[in-house]
Amino acid sequence: TQQIPTDPSLEIKVYNQTQPMALPSLSASEVEEGEDAAALILKHGAVVVRGVVSLATCVETRARIDERLRLANLEAFGEERTSTDFSAAGRTPEQVDAAARYFGNVTAPVHRRDLKLALNEEVGECVRQLLRACGPCIASILTADAEMCELSALVSDPGAPAQPLHPDTQTSGTRAHCGLITVFVALQDVTPEMGPTEVCARTNVAEAHRALSRGGEPAHSLDALIAAGFPAPVPALLRAGDVLLMDSRVIHRGGANEGGKRRTLLVCTFQVPNNPAPGSTYSLLDEYAGRFRLGGFERWKDPAAATAC
Repeated sequence: TQQIPTDPSLEIKVYNQTQPMALPSLSASEVEEGEDAAALILKHGAVVVRGVVSLATCVETRARIDERLRLANLEAFGEERTSTDFSAAGRTPEQVDAAARYFGNVTAPVHRRDLKLALNEEVGECVRQLLRACGPCIASILTADAEMCELSALVSDPGAPAQPLHPDTQTSGTRAHCGLITVFVALQDVTPEMGPTEVCARTNVAEAHRALSRGGEPAHSLDALIAAGFPAPVPALLRAGDVLLMDSRVIHRGGANEGGKRRTLLVCTFQVPNNPAPGSTYSLLDEYAGRFRLGGFERWKDPAAATAC
């Protein structure tokens, strides 16, 4: 099994925690070089890539996601809003099954949804554009045979609370595993009041995870990280079409949406083939599991996508 390399020196280095540590920012052409961008991801835990997906594609993909979310909410919860939680109380077995089919298990789900996506025309074009730019970087970490293990939309509506700080997968203990690489595509401009994804740079190491665990309750987790010498989280403020490339082991959270607009991110995650890491939600339609490999992304096609919502 291929393991994502880490730099052991990162586990003992103390950072200036008085300010958040800004994430590296690259252009789409710079990330296409692959190895240099991969090194930045492994060092910092995440990088921002500017201007990856066209604005027109963002607008079309967001509209398709909004409609899919509306229909999925109706089927799973009996209403179009995202304000309900995932409790089975008062819902039919059919609604519970629909929720499991359409939605991933997102943290703090009220006003927030992790919607599994069909690879329809709009989503497919968005994915092709992001992988033309970011595919070489992902391949240099996970190989060109990397397997897509998530395809979803993270949707945060006004009123969504901040999530607790967390990594998606672990670096130590019984659940330790080589990381996944996740791509978040902003489908609209992401402003501070919309609750952008916040990343604690260089926390994709075991010492940061141990510090987070020592914090105990979520309210104390940031204090514990800073006390261990790690920086405070920095918000990923993105323009439509920008991308956040992230190591699944870096500590992060979705912020509170205190604005008046929905925030929608398309999410595409890759893993070493046939080697799932414990902890990830793996928000992917069941029929897509094991089907799509990075090296063949230009040929990805869902025969049912033409009629899928």
